[in-house]
Amino acid sequence: MKQMKLDDYNFEIHFTRRFPASKQEMWEKRLREILNYFPELRGRTTRKLKVGIIDQSLIAAGRAKDTDQIWVRMDASVWTVAHEVTHLVQAVQYEDGVPKEDRIPFGEKACDIYTLARSRDLLDQPPHYLKLPFHVRFSSWPNWAGICHRVAKEAVERRRSGLRNYIKWFETRIDNISTDLELENTYRGYVLKGIPLEEMFG
Repeated sequence: MKQMKLDDYNFEIHFTRRFPASKQEMWEKRLREILNYFPELRGRTTRKLKVGIIDQSLIAAGRAKDTDQIWVRMDASVWTVAHEVTHLVQAVQYEDGVPKEDRIPFGEKACDIYTLARSRDLLDQPPHYLKLPFHVRFSSWPNWAGICHRVAKEAVERRRSGLRNYIKWFETRIDNISTDLELENTYRGYVLKGIPLEEMFG
Protein backbone atom coordinates (compact mmCIF):
# COMPACT_ATOMS: atom_id res chain seq x y z
CA MET A 1 0.00 0.00 0.00
CA LYS A 2 1.23 3.52 -0.78
CA GLN A 3 0.01 6.61 1.04
CA MET A 4 -0.29 9.70 -1.12
CA LYS A 5 -0.86 13.16 0.31
CA LEU A 6 -1.50 16.12 -1.93
CA ASP A 7 -1.91 19.43 -0.14
CA ASP A 8 -4.97 18.77 2.02
CA TYR A 9 -6.02 15.62 0.17
CA ASN A 10 -5.76 12.23 1.88
CA PHE A 11 -5.79 9.28 -0.46
CA GLU A 12 -4.44 5.80 0.11
CA ILE A 13 -3.40 4.34 -3.22
CA HIS A 14 -3.61 0.58 -3.40
CA PHE A 15 -1.77 -0.86 -6.39
CA THR A 16 -2.77 -4.44 -7.09
CA ARG A 17 -0.08 -7.11 -7.00
CA ARG A 18 0.17 -7.39 -10.77
CA PHE A 19 0.39 -3.65 -11.33
CA PRO A 20 3.79 -2.87 -12.92
CA ALA A 21 6.05 -1.05 -10.48
CA SER A 22 7.45 0.98 -13.37
CA LYS A 23 4.05 2.67 -13.88
CA GLN A 24 3.29 3.58 -10.27
CA GLU A 25 5.05 6.96 -10.38
CA MET A 26 3.22 7.88 -13.59
CA TRP A 27 -0.12 7.02 -11.99
CA GLU A 28 0.64 9.02 -8.86
CA LYS A 29 1.41 12.07 -11.03
CA ARG A 30 -1.78 11.52 -13.00
CA LEU A 31 -3.89 11.28 -9.86
CA ARG A 32 -2.35 14.42 -8.42
CA GLU A 33 -3.26 16.33 -11.57
CA ILE A 34 -6.84 15.01 -11.62
CA LEU A 35 -7.50 15.62 -7.91
CA ASN A 36 -6.52 19.27 -8.31
CA TYR A 37 -9.85 19.73 -10.09
CA PHE A 38 -11.80 18.48 -7.05
CA PRO A 39 -11.32 20.98 -4.19
CA GLU A 40 -14.43 19.55 -2.45
CA LEU A 41 -12.29 16.60 -1.36
CA ARG A 42 -9.70 18.70 0.46
CA GLY A 43 -9.59 18.15 4.19
CA ARG A 44 -11.74 15.03 4.04
CA THR A 45 -11.20 11.77 5.85
CA THR A 46 -8.93 9.30 4.11
CA ARG A 47 -10.32 7.84 0.87
CA LYS A 48 -9.06 4.73 -0.85
CA LEU A 49 -8.13 4.38 -4.50
CA LYS A 50 -7.43 0.95 -5.90
CA VAL A 51 -5.56 0.88 -9.22
CA GLY A 52 -4.55 -2.01 -11.42
CA ILE A 53 -6.01 -5.40 -12.23
CA ILE A 54 -9.37 -5.10 -10.55
CA ASP A 55 -12.52 -7.22 -10.90
CA GLN A 56 -12.03 -9.09 -14.18
CA SER A 57 -15.79 -9.25 -14.71
CA LEU A 58 -16.00 -5.47 -14.58
CA ILE A 59 -16.80 -4.21 -18.06
CA ALA A 60 -16.27 -0.55 -17.25
CA ALA A 61 -12.79 0.78 -16.53
CA GLY A 62 -13.76 1.93 -13.05
CA ARG A 63 -16.40 2.09 -10.36
CA ALA A 64 -17.14 3.80 -7.09
CA LYS A 65 -17.35 1.31 -4.23
CA ASP A 66 -19.37 2.45 -1.23
CA THR A 67 -18.79 6.16 -0.48
CA ASP A 68 -15.12 6.19 0.39
CA GLN A 69 -13.22 4.40 -2.34
CA ILE A 70 -12.96 3.98 -6.09
CA TRP A 71 -11.44 1.24 -8.19
CA VAL A 72 -9.94 1.85 -11.63
CA ARG A 73 -8.16 -0.36 -14.11
CA MET A 74 -4.59 0.53 -14.96
CA ASP A 75 -5.69 1.36 -18.53
CA ALA A 76 -8.40 3.76 -17.32
CA SER A 77 -8.62 7.13 -19.04
CA VAL A 78 -8.46 10.51 -17.32
CA TRP A 79 -12.20 10.76 -17.95
CA THR A 80 -12.89 7.48 -16.15
CA VAL A 81 -10.92 8.48 -13.06
CA ALA A 82 -12.58 11.92 -13.01
CA HIS A 83 -16.03 10.34 -13.37
CA GLU A 84 -15.39 8.01 -10.45
CA VAL A 85 -13.97 10.82 -8.29
CA THR A 86 -17.16 12.78 -9.06
CA HIS A 87 -19.08 9.91 -7.43
CA LEU A 88 -17.06 10.56 -4.27
CA VAL A 89 -18.01 14.23 -4.47
CA GLN A 90 -21.68 13.20 -4.73
CA ALA A 91 -21.33 11.26 -1.48
CA VAL A 92 -19.38 14.04 0.29
CA GLN A 93 -21.95 16.68 -0.64
CA TYR A 94 -24.76 14.47 0.62
CA GLU A 95 -22.92 13.83 3.89
CA ASP A 96 -22.29 17.56 4.34
CA GLY A 97 -25.91 18.51 3.74
CA VAL A 98 -25.15 20.71 0.73
CA PRO A 99 -28.43 22.27 -0.51
CA LYS A 100 -30.13 20.07 -3.09
CA GLU A 101 -29.91 22.64 -5.88
CA ASP A 102 -26.13 22.99 -5.37
CA ARG A 103 -25.09 19.37 -5.04
CA ILE A 104 -24.50 16.80 -7.75
CA PRO A 105 -27.56 14.54 -8.04
CA PHE A 106 -27.00 10.79 -7.75
CA GLY A 107 -27.03 8.78 -10.96
CA GLU A 108 -24.63 8.02 -13.79
CA LYS A 109 -25.94 10.57 -16.28
CA ALA A 110 -25.81 13.31 -13.67
CA CYS A 111 -22.25 12.26 -12.87
CA ASP A 112 -21.40 12.52 -16.58
CA ILE A 113 -22.88 16.02 -16.86
CA TYR A 114 -21.06 17.36 -13.82
CA THR A 115 -17.75 15.76 -14.84
CA LEU A 116 -18.09 17.30 -18.31
CA ALA A 117 -18.80 20.68 -16.74
CA ARG A 118 -15.80 20.57 -14.37
CA SER A 119 -12.95 21.07 -16.84
CA ARG A 120 -12.12 20.55 -20.51
CA ASP A 121 -8.81 19.07 -19.35
CA LEU A 122 -10.55 15.95 -18.01
CA LEU A 123 -12.28 15.05 -21.27
CA ASP A 124 -9.89 12.73 -23.07
CA GLN A 125 -12.83 10.38 -23.73
CA PRO A 126 -16.55 10.95 -24.33
CA PRO A 127 -18.97 10.30 -21.45
CA HIS A 128 -20.21 6.73 -21.09
CA TYR A 129 -23.85 7.21 -20.16
CA LEU A 130 -25.17 10.32 -21.89
CA LYS A 131 -26.83 9.95 -25.26
CA LEU A 132 -24.64 11.51 -27.97
CA PRO A 133 -24.78 11.44 -31.78
CA PHE A 134 -22.68 8.61 -33.20
CA HIS A 135 -20.06 10.79 -34.88
CA VAL A 136 -19.67 12.95 -31.77
CA ARG A 137 -18.89 9.91 -29.64
CA PHE A 138 -16.88 7.78 -32.05
CA SER A 139 -15.29 9.82 -34.82
CA SER A 140 -14.72 13.41 -33.75
CA TRP A 141 -14.68 13.59 -29.95
CA PRO A 142 -11.56 15.83 -29.72
CA ASN A 143 -13.45 18.45 -31.74
CA TRP A 144 -16.55 18.10 -29.56
CA ALA A 145 -15.04 17.95 -26.08
CA GLY A 146 -14.93 21.74 -25.70
CA ILE A 147 -18.49 22.14 -26.99
CA CYS A 148 -19.79 19.46 -24.61
CA HIS A 149 -17.93 21.11 -21.72
CA ARG A 150 -19.60 24.47 -22.40
CA VAL A 151 -23.06 22.98 -22.91
CA ALA A 152 -22.70 20.88 -19.73
CA LYS A 153 -21.81 24.03 -17.75
CA GLU A 154 -24.95 25.67 -19.09
CA ALA A 155 -27.00 22.59 -18.21
CA VAL A 156 -25.72 22.74 -14.61
CA GLU A 157 -26.61 26.44 -14.38
CA ARG A 158 -30.07 25.74 -15.76
CA ARG A 159 -30.57 23.04 -13.12
CA ARG A 160 -29.55 25.49 -10.40
CA SER A 161 -32.16 27.87 -11.81
CA GLY A 162 -34.86 25.22 -11.50
CA LEU A 163 -34.75 23.19 -14.74
CA ARG A 164 -35.49 19.62 -13.68
CA ASN A 165 -34.92 17.96 -17.04
CA TYR A 166 -31.42 19.36 -17.48
CA ILE A 167 -30.00 16.04 -18.71
CA LYS A 168 -32.52 15.82 -21.54
CA TRP A 169 -31.85 19.48 -22.29
CA PHE A 170 -28.12 18.73 -22.64
CA GLU A 171 -28.65 15.73 -24.91
CA THR A 172 -31.11 17.64 -27.12
CA ARG A 173 -28.84 20.68 -27.32
CA ILE A 174 -25.83 18.61 -28.43
CA ASP A 175 -27.99 16.80 -30.99
CA ASN A 176 -29.25 20.13 -32.37
CA ILE A 177 -25.76 21.62 -32.58
CA SER A 178 -24.56 18.47 -34.32
CA THR A 179 -27.39 18.64 -36.86
CA ASP A 180 -26.79 22.34 -37.53
CA LEU A 181 -23.07 21.80 -38.09
CA GLU A 182 -23.76 18.85 -40.36
CA LEU A 183 -26.09 20.97 -42.50
CA GLU A 184 -23.54 23.79 -42.56
CA ASN A 185 -20.78 21.44 -43.68
CA THR A 186 -23.03 19.92 -46.34
CA TYR A 187 -23.94 23.41 -47.58
CA ARG A 188 -20.27 24.41 -47.67
CA GLY A 189 -19.44 21.28 -49.63
CA TYR A 190 -22.15 21.98 -52.19
CA VAL A 191 -21.01 25.60 -52.61
CA LEU A 192 -17.39 24.55 -53.08
CA LYS A 193 -18.49 22.08 -55.75
CA GLY A 194 -20.59 24.74 -57.49
CA ILE A 195 -23.85 22.80 -57.04
CA PRO A 196 -26.99 25.03 -57.14
CA LEU A 197 -28.81 25.45 -53.81
CA GLU A 198 -32.08 24.16 -55.28
CA GLU A 199 -30.41 20.80 -55.88
CA MET A 200 -29.07 20.79 -52.33
CA PHE A 201 -32.49 21.30 -50.79
CA GLY A 202 -34.41 19.28 -53.37
